[in-house]
Amino acid sequence: MTPFRLYDLRHTWATRAAESGIDLVTLAAMLGHSKINMVMRYAHPTQEHQMRAMQRLEKFVSAQRIAAAERNAQMVSQAIQ
Repeated sequence: MTPFRLYDLRHTWATRAAESGIDLVTLAAMLGHSKINMVMRYAHPTQEHQMRAMQRLEKFVSAQRIAAAERNAQMVSQAIQ
């Protein structure tokens, strides 16, 4: 059996940190890396995490579209008056 080292938890910690929402630039700094590609060696997002991230993006884009439509409607309303 291979002996356990605290360093072995680096992958688990980086993955959990990324899944919690820490951006890759901040995560790189926390891991002591100067390049984001090094973070990618340690962070391994799951399919579920990727799906939740896409859902957050879709929600954000929808909110932006609704806000733009409301601004446009308000401008049209003001132009008619």
